[in-house]
Amino acid sequence: MHTVRIIAGDLKGRIIPFNPKKFHNAEITPQKMKGAFFSAIGETLAGKSFLDLFSGSGQMGFEALSRGALPVIINEKDKARFDFIVTYSNSLPEPSRLVLLNRSALSAMRHCGSLSMQFNIIFMDPPYIKTKGETGEYNKLLESVCESGVLKKTGLLLFSTLLVQ
Repeated sequence: MHTVRIIAGDLKGRIIPFNPKKFHNAEITPQKMKGAFFSAIGETLAGKSFLDLFSGSGQMGFEALSRGALPVIINEKDKARFDFIVTYSNSLPEPSRLVLLNRSALSAMRHCGSLSMQFNIIFMDPPYIKTKGETGEYNKLLESVCESGVLKKTGLLLFSTLLVQ
């Protein structure tokens, strides 16, 4: 089992007991990448809003919450993974600070846009494309960010991909 841990903030040290093997060998954001991402955007996110569109284990959203982001929207399309996130979030102090969505990424963006929600930070780490020449939904996702208006003008979009060359 991967050890997924919250690395800073109010929830620092909490383990997220997510076992990728129980969830169709889910690929999760590596701890080193998570650490680098949060080091780059700042240790504290107080006053900033955060949207994680492909949550998997929920770790990026939980990390943002731990660092003071509000609101934090965690979206996971897969029902089993979503149920894990719901269960884990209920073990946290003040789980009401989270908004959990069980939608496709495009649907989640449309939903947030329809509510006029805008985010300081949007994190996208979609399932990796493993077929040469394929781009999957990547282009549609990027277009949808612009069309939906969910990213603030001064916001940050981190889009993580692994494309087979």
